[in-house]
Amino acid sequence: MGFIRSGLLVIVSVILFMGFLLMNSLLVVSNSLEYKNIQEELIPVVTEFLSEQINLESVSENQLILMQEYCINQTEFVFSEAGETFAISCDAIEGGVNAIVEEMISGKVEEIYYADYSCDFIDCFEEQRDMPYFLVSEQTKNYFENKFYFLMLVCLFISIGIFFLVRNKTNAPILVGGLLLIASLVFVKLDSVAGFFADKSLLKFFGFLFTSSYSIAIKGIFAGIILIIIGIISKSFKVGFWISGILSKFRKDKSNNSSNLKLVKKDTENSKKDVRDSEKK
Repeated sequence: MGFIRSGLLVIVSVILFMGFLLMNSLLVVSNSLEYKNIQEELIPVVTEFLSEQINLESVSENQLILMQEYCINQTEFVFSEAGETFAISCDAIEGGVNAIVEEMISGKVEEIYYADYSCDFIDCFEEQRDMPYFLVSEQTKNYFENKFYFLMLVCLFISIGIFFLVRNKTNAPILVGGLLLIASLVFVKLDSVAGFFADKSLLKFFGFLFTSSYSIAIKGIFAGIILIIIGIISKSFKVGFWISGILSKFRKDKSNNSSNLKLVKKDTENSKKDVRDSEKK
């Protein structure tokens, strides 16, 4: 029985560790996809993309006089170029060509982030093979965030399972905290690793999906240390023995109740038998 219990504990611990790794990954991507975090990072990507299709400065210069005339009675100038639609505020138009170009780019960044992509997360890869902008959208952020909360709940239930598998209950927070700490250490340098491969893959454009890895790693390490400290303090006050005693008493009471029910049932059967014997006499 002890061997089976130990084997189950090892298997469950490995599953929890993998769960913590995946949970941290989801949280890193979700936090990195906050608009305030990626807005500046996305600007050079969008600038490069638009520059391949449109000469931004040339278009702005050609449209400048028309824009200025239009803004006499309006607050915004909307135009299309090479299949892209731009809405330029009259305040930016007053600032000249550079201000117009900046607003064209920032407007495109906002459009990409808040766009309503009709495809599912997996299907979007097929539809946007050349430039998967959906990866840096609010829709993708919410997708990873929802997966994170679901996995966090799963990890919580697995942690409860570990609590019941360990003999000394104070070892549970120490074990769970240690697994969380180790799983978080992996993410301390993840942004640096992503930067190393930046020129060799799509990470060239989307390496900033991991910009929050360090802050998430620190939070995970801190949470792991807190759990370990709770376990050590519990050991000092022998809380584990107290909890184990309560669980043992509960199991013992349950066993006694079961035995008592069997005795009552047996006495009842004997009484019925005595009555039948008396009737025969």
